[in-house]
Amino acid sequence: MVLKLNTLRRDMNSTILREEALRTVQEIKDTISTIKKLESEIEVIENLILELDEGKKLNEDYLNSLGLSPLPKIVLKLRLKGLETAKKSSVIEQKSKLKTKKGILEDLIKCPTCNGMGNITERTYDRSDGRITQIIKTNICIECKGTGKSELSDYIMDLIKLLDLKLF
Repeated sequence: MVLKLNTLRRDMNSTILREEALRTVQEIKDTISTIKKLESEIEVIENLILELDEGKKLNEDYLNSLGLSPLPKIVLKLRLKGLETAKKSSVIEQKSKLKTKKGILEDLIKCPTCNGMGNITERTYDRSDGRITQIIKTNICIECKGTGKSELSDYIMDLIKLLDLKLF
């Protein structure tokens, strides 16, 4: 009965972790897409600023896509610089979010028992003869059998390949 309960708990835990991994990978994909979009918008803004500095006629479609109707040059340049700064700030924020999500995936890939080390260190103390002696024993992790990977690591790597992400 206890074995069935432990197996049921492990299966539920595995399902929850799989869902978390899938959600995290999808969030990473969305974040990468957002970063690419923002970087593309920054490039458009930088080109508009350059064209404005060179005195060229600006593309009306680009201006309209950014929500900028024809304005005086100085006002337009200030608004473009403001947009550029805001978009660059958003890119930094999204990259930070991406780094956090990658960290979550890395933690899900590691064996939770040995924390990815593949072995477990046990410390015992011998108190015979009036002295205390520390005894350190290292054993192969039973959970991952010394690989350091969780049972989800293959599943997560398959998800990453399926979504064509370049993370690890």
